[in-house]
Amino acid sequence: MDTEKQDKKQSPKTFTDHLRVWFKGILDPIARILNGIGLMPNTMTILGVIGNIGGAILLANGQMLYGGIVILILGP
Repeated sequence: MDTEKQDKKQSPKTFTDHLRVWFKGILDPIARILNGIGLMPNTMTILGVIGNIGGAILLANGQMLYGGIVILILGP
C-alpha cells in the first residue's frame, strides 16, 4: 500500500517542465509541419550539427555577422 502512495506522489516540476508549458503553443505547430513533410527528429539534429559547424567556421574566419546569424537560426 505504501508503494502505491509513493507511485501516485508527483515529483516537483523542473525548469524544463515549465519551459515545455510556455513554448508548447509555438513548438507543437512547427513540429507538426516538419513531421508532415517527412523530417524526423534525428534528421533535424544532424542538420543542426552541420549548420553549427558551418557557423563555427564562419566565426573562425572572422565573419561574425553571418556566423552569428547561422548559429542563431540553426541552434534551436
